[in-house]
Amino acid sequence: MIPPNREFLSRLPLTLSFEDYNRTEKNSYLPHCLTTEEAPGGFDPSVGDLTLYAPWGNLAVFYMDFGATPAASYN
Repeated sequence: MIPPNREFLSRLPLTLSFEDYNRTEKNSYLPHCLTTEEAPGGFDPSVGDLTLYAPWGNLAVFYMDFGATPAASYN
């Protein structure tokens, strides 16, 4: 199995549209789902982090502090 970060990189270049979510992040959906099997049980994102939110399968770029989330996500 390919780790999600390598799987994502193998699909570049991509053109994606991002929308604001909760005034803390910009979200976009990938054309294909990435593997989330080894996702951690939670994540505390920092400003500038690009993450994959496993439950929804979207990419998120954080521009405000969010705090920890119990949902599985990859950084």
